[in-house]
Amino acid sequence: MASPDEHDGAELLFPLWRVTRIRNASVYEISKTIPNVRVYGDAQSLSVGDTVTVKGRFRANDAAVLAHERIDHPHRKAKGLLSIGALLIAGIAAPRFFGIRNRRVVIRG
Repeated sequence: MASPDEHDGAELLFPLWRVTRIRNASVYEISKTIPNVRVYGDAQSLSVGDTVTVKGRFRANDAAVLAHERIDHPHRKAKGLLSIGALLIAGIAAPRFFGIRNRRVVIRG
C-alpha cells in the first residue's frame, strides 16, 4: 500500500479476512492487517462480519483488488468452539493416561 504503482497487477491472497463494509452488489471492503481494502467482486450473500478468503489482482489507480475468487468461511466460529472443546476434553483425560514420576511425564499402565 506504501508504493501502489510498483505492485500494479500483482496477484494477492487475503486469507481469513473480515468483511467490514458492503458498498453495493459488486464492491465490498475487508480488513485484517490493512484496514478497509476495497474489493471489486460479487458481494451478494455477504454480510458485515463474515470471514472470507479473497484471491485477486491489485489495481494501483484506486488501490483496490479485482477479485477472481472468493471463499466464504461460514463455520469458522463453530470450528473454534469445537477446538476449545477438544482441548478441554484432552486436558481432563490427560491424568487418566499420563502421570508424573521422578519429575518426568510417563505413560500410565
